[in-house]
Amino acid sequence: MGFEYFYGFMGGDTSQWQPGNLYRNTTQIHPYDDDPDYNLVTAMADDAIDYMHNIDALNPDQPFFIYYAPGATHAPHHPTPEWIEKISEMHLFDEGWHKLRDTIFANQKRLGVLPDDAKLTPWPDDLIKHWDQLSDTEKKLFIKQANVFAAYVAYTDHEIGRVIQAVEDMGKLENTLIIYITGDNGTSSEGGPTGATSRWRSMHARAVANASTFVRVVISRSEGRKRRVETMMSVQHPLLDDPRALAGFKGWSEDVYEDFFRLQRGEIGESEFREKYYRQRAILSIDMTGYTASAMQYGELQSLLCISMRRLRFTGA
Repeated sequence: MGFEYFYGFMGGDTSQWQPGNLYRNTTQIHPYDDDPDYNLVTAMADDAIDYMHNIDALNPDQPFFIYYAPGATHAPHHPTPEWIEKISEMHLFDEGWHKLRDTIFANQKRLGVLPDDAKLTPWPDDLIKHWDQLSDTEKKLFIKQANVFAAYVAYTDHEIGRVIQAVEDMGKLENTLIIYITGDNGTSSEGGPTGATSRWRSMHARAVANASTFVRVVISRSEGRKRRVETMMSVQHPLLDDPRALAGFKGWSEDVYEDFFRLQRGEIGESEFREKYYRQRAILSIDMTGYTASAMQYGELQSLLCISMRRLRFTGA
């Protein structure tokens, strides 16, 4: 987080209640030993907010950079009981995964994320049962799993919202570039057809439903397509004043970041920037064929990138 400070876990996934590989800079820490209610999702937000407050107190004009990458929504799914109860009481998943898939797809069209002529991908009948083929016990299990997963998403989104609120409270929101990427590089199917306490299995129907409108899930290779990482991105920037500004953009995440930096350096004008990002769709598509380990941001599952643009100057590329 920032260029000179780190708070987080080392490795691909960890317990949110007792993260055994948690570090502040280069020192391993165990804050949960004295706090039975500790959860890393909240702790990361608290630490990010403290970091920004410290910078603002020492030098309000100093720009800041935060790369905020919590474990959500990667396994293990560890929301608090309060969030599980809140989501369960909404009964979002009681009608099954086909209804969920249709609802997500319709909402994406309504919000302008998808074009009106987009088609929903076929259900993988050869791998996963239809909802009406399940027993009552199976349905109860899958609804519980979906509630816990959704609670993890909502809980993390709430804590990220606290970080963004802190930027606004400092009076710097309109001068801050915020890039929000959510998802485990697309929904994942580790867990098998019925889910598992160990994630080293494959193909879960909830992952397929949550992945609407994509083809199957992140670890699968289907319909002759190359393996790809496709995930949604939201950007807050003064030049993107229309909430659907990025609707239609499809491209590489590296190019998006670079264009913002080019804009700040004065290498492209505001009109050119607006024209480019108002005509395409915000789905970042990365070809994973032949990828190297160094290209994987394994901890970047639901991430927040904040860059304060105040008096920001670049001396090189």
